[in-house]
Amino acid sequence: MESQPRPLFHILLHIGRLLEARIAAELEGHGIHHGQARVLAQLRHGPMQQADLARRLGCTAPTASVMVRPMLAAGWLKRVADPARPQGRVLALSPLGKRLAAQAAKAWARVEQELQRAIDDDDAALLDNLETIRSALGGIDPTGRPS
Repeated sequence: MESQPRPLFHILLHIGRLLEARIAAELEGHGIHHGQARVLAQLRHGPMQQADLARRLGCTAPTASVMVRPMLAAGWLKRVADPARPQGRVLALSPLGKRLAAQAAKAWARVEQELQRAIDDDDAALLDNLETIRSALGGIDPTGRPS
């Protein structure tokens, strides 16, 4: 009897949902939603135009606007002068946003440690394959490292 192929799509989709639930639990005590943590993480690299933020998050400009608006109102983010365009503005972390971004980074680091413990040192090929899948689906490395 021939074995059925393992459904990679469903495995990856399930892992994604489990990771979102796990990081949501880690962030809950800080009052940060997973999507907000992603915005904070991107802006830790420095101020950027909202369109660039949307590209890095893999979302549309209107979606980024919806995500950013309450964060601006809460004082997590601020708009500052764009050094590249005299009359332009870019998004930046406020002092509160920097503290929240640091908390989010610690939460992600805890989840990352759990994941690293789940795989062994010989699983570098697994990470390479997952990056290949991400790229094949049109994703980019959210850390800004070249793929």
